[in-house]
Amino acid sequence: YRLDWQIIREVFVIGIPASMQMIVVSLAGVVIIALVNRYGTIVTAGFGIGMQIDNLAIIPFISIGMASTTIAGQNLGAHRMDRVYETLRVSVYFGMMIGVVCTIILFWFSPFIGSIFLKPSADSARVLDVVRGYYSWIAFIYPAFAVIFAIQGVLRSAGDTMALLFLSFVAMFLLRIPLAYALAGPAGFGHRGIWMAILASSVLAVFFNWLYYKKGPWKDKRILRDRSAEKK
Repeated sequence: YRLDWQIIREVFVIGIPASMQMIVVSLAGVVIIALVNRYGTIVTAGFGIGMQIDNLAIIPFISIGMASTTIAGQNLGAHRMDRVYETLRVSVYFGMMIGVVCTIILFWFSPFIGSIFLKPSADSARVLDVVRGYYSWIAFIYPAFAVIFAIQGVLRSAGDTMALLFLSFVAMFLLRIPLAYALAGPAGFGHRGIWMAILASSVLAVFFNWLYYKKGPWKDKRILRDRSAEKK
């Protein structure tokens, strides 16, 4: 038994940007929460309920993204780009169907769902009003998730995690956070401006992810190329 340094190198080359992507997303979440907290405990509580619901609703999109990574990776290795493209199409279709269902449910029934987390009181009614306002914008984010997670799943299958890190940084720190501060503050929308910024940054992220998918060099990347072929 001996260590395969090429495999070890690939693990770090792919894994470090992937872990940094998660750090970027988490740090952006901390900044958004800090901004939300400026608007008082009622808004913070409503946002907290929204985050708990979102954490559950996002699971199908994560699962579809993981599935697209596996299937696309197999077909990249087999040099079947037609199947890679088909993988993305099917992933987006399934994700969009789930996204539309999430949008309908959360747009119309968010106060009822939010009430599960609360005991009846005067403050609860105010918190549910925040939840209702939150999902009047965020309910429409789920079709965007369908596209983003599917595309990123395919890009991840090629080992192009550096691009995913860059795309997440753009979406979070160049779009979401500046928009949130601008809309909540100077634009005068208050805490609703944060919800607008989250939705707008996700829609713009769809565009940038799709642009990289169409124009980026990920198609030429391979994880652990055939070394026997390289020696010939």
